Amino acid sequence: MKRAFVCGSAIAAALMMAAALGAASASATVLCKENKSPCGTSAFGAGTELKAQLGTFTLLFENMGTGQWLNECSQSTLNGKISNAGGVSTPVAVPLSSATASSCLHPVEVLKPGSMEIRYLEGVGFAEVIFSQLEWKEGTCTYSTGTKYSAIGHLYNTESAGYGRLPVEIRAQGSGFLCPTGAKWITEYRVPVPNPFYVKPS
Repeated sequence: MKRAFVCGSAIAAALMMAAALGAASASATVLCKENKSPCGTSAFGAGTELKAQLGTFTLLFENMGTGQWLNECSQSTLNGKISNAGGVSTPVAVPLSSATASSCLHPVEVLKPGSMEIRYLEGVGFAEVIFSQLEWKEGTCTYSTGTKYSAIGHLYNTESAGYGRLPVEIRAQGSGFLCPTGAKWITEYRVPVPNPFYVKPS
């Protein structure tokens, strides 16, 4: 698990640094087809697909109480379509049709894929992503996002490699006999679809 520790620590550190830099208020948000602001008619509309997959990093699960790694998966995807294209004081809403975690040390079953809200942040190089209603099961333990813990990611625009980046630290409440009271879903996704995209104010 040494590699998992290094990867997980790198992602957590990046998210903490980004959170410190991103102490800014969310504003109007759209996903733009061009790197321009205001985006205007170049905004992606409702029905646009958003796809994320693992690249360099694996998917890690951490016991929030002890800090120990619970599981590691080499494959994971997030797929959905924009339902609300955003606008003035409105985030971009992406209900997820699927969220997967496979090729794991221990089987993971995603019970509910949940949804994402993308919020543009003024003055920083990324957007905040809020995850909600994600629920998964490992063995007899069930984990679900809610109001008790934060479930966040940071979405970076499409880069020269042809994909955006989405590091996440999704904290979820645990339930079940002798199960952790909470667990983290930690990784960094590549976002190749849509391509390119740029998070902009409307």
